[in-house]
Amino acid sequence: MSISTPSLIQLCHRVGLAVRSGVDATRVWEMEERHAKGELKSAVAAIGRQVASGGTVAEAMQGQNGYFPPMFVQMVAVGEQT
Repeated sequence: MSISTPSLIQLCHRVGLAVRSGVDATRVWEMEERHAKGELKSAVAAIGRQVASGGTVAEAMQGQNGYFPPMFVQMVAVGEQT
């Protein structure tokens, strides 16, 4: 199953707000994991672990077996490179 569009929009809003506010990337994903439920909780936990170990968000999202839309993952990858 993949993330719903409304859930993806909310996730982007929260993560973007936290990053713009200066919250450390590892902390952002810890906060998301704490408040998420179900499959989203597993996905953000995996992202948090990969980011904490030096990986990129896009790589972590890509490793979630299609939970995140491919176009979205590509957009995240471009954003991380610029």
